[in-house]
This record gives sequence, structure tokens and C-alpha cells, in this order.
Amino acid sequence: MDEKFFHFSVDDVFHSLIDTPIETDIFSNSMFGFLKKLNDKFDINVDLYCFYESLVGNYTKRLSDVSEKYKDTLKNNSWIRFGVHGLNTDTPPHSQNAEEQIETFEKIYSEFMRICGDNYSSWTRLHCFSESFELSDYFLSKGVDKLLTTDKKTLLWRLPENLKSTIGKFGRCEYNGIEFIRTDIRTENLVGYPEAEIIQLLDSLIENKKFITLMTHEYELVKNEVRDVTEFVIQYLVKNNINSK
Repeated sequence: MDEKFFHFSVDDVFHSLIDTPIETDIFSNSMFGFLKKLNDKFDINVDLYCFYESLVGNYTKRLSDVSEKYKDTLKNNSWIRFGVHGLNTDTPPHSQNAEEQIETFEKIYSEFMRICGDNYSSWTRLHCFSESFELSDYFLSKGVDKLLTTDKKTLLWRLPENLKSTIGKFGRCEYNGIEFIRTDIRTENLVGYPEAEIIQLLDSLIENKKFITLMTHEYELVKNEVRDVTEFVIQYLVKNNINSK
């Protein structure tokens, strides 16, 4: 049997890249510093799913505004992997046609190469859980063969109805050459839960799943309580021999 593992990712990433002063180390940034702490303690990998642009104050900033200064550091810390997420918060991929999506993703990948080299993830989660199966050939050409789907009870939004039972039972299904994988936990949703309830949830996932998918958001990781519960979840999984992949 394959070894069980967990996959951890951060959605809506942009500001942590754009806000870090160019004269400082990338890990002086609050989010990157926290992720490095997790890596130092638990040997985790993390996928960062990035927007191409976002409002910063009254101005639109883009990944092209991110300094290249951190490229060597990011390349040398290959436990940080980058994936596409969408154009911006107001434009989920499912609102664009296939050509517009590819145009957006090409711009993001081009900036990734400049900012971090080819530390690409083979998984990604598109903004608003867009299930862009029409782009399977494109994603496969980028080395992406897994798209993460919603953690909500709907299970799937656009894939054929008959696949709901498959992903509901196994946490994954295949369509159009891409593996679609259900998201299990948003760590911010566990804030305020008693530790015993979190452990009960994790024990159930450990017992019933081959792998566990964890996520949070960049804007959530500014909160100490989200960091604490994220670290608690990861620590518990590692303690139970469920390691990061």
C-alpha cells in the first residue's frame, strides 16, 4: 500500500510577494516566515496558488511588479511550489472562456519563471474551485495533473453528475485526463473548535483516506489563531506518521 500523506496549500497568494521590501530576505515576510517555521519543524512542502494581479491601496499591482531578488532563495527552497489560481479576486477562471484562461495562466507562469524559476506544483486549485477540465491538455503540458475541488457538500460544480459518488467515496476522480481531488480541510474553519473535536476529525481522515488535503488562504494566515490551528493540524498528522508530499 502507498504511504499515506497530506498535501498543504495556500490560496489567494499575492500580497506576500508584492509587500516584501526588496532589501530584505523573503522569509522576513510574515507569511513566508511562518511557512519556513513549519518547514523547519515538520519538513513540509507547501503549494502557493497565486493571482496575477490585485488591488494594493488604490492601485492595481501585478506579479510583474514583484522583485526578482528572491529567485535564488525560492529556487533553493524547493519545498515551496507555485501554482496558478486566477486573474484576480473578481475573475474566477470559470467566468472566462478557455482562451482567456490560458492567457491569464501564461502570464502567471511567465512571472513564476522570473520570480522563482520552475518550482511549479503538479497540483493546483483554481479560484472559486473552478473545474477547468477544458484545459486538461494545457495543464498537462505544464506538468499539472491534479486539480483540487471544493470542500463543500456539493462535491463538484461542473463535472458529470455520476462522478460525485466517486469523489465522495474516494476523494478523487478522473475526467478528461486530469485527476480531480477533493479538499478536506480549510484550517481557518477549525478556529475555535476544541482540540478533541479536531483530533476526532483528523483520526477519521487518517483512517478512511489515502491522503489528506489541507488548505488555508493568504489573508487568513495573518491571524495568529489560524496559524496556531494550522500548526496543530500539521503537527498531529506528522506525529501520526502522515507526512507532507
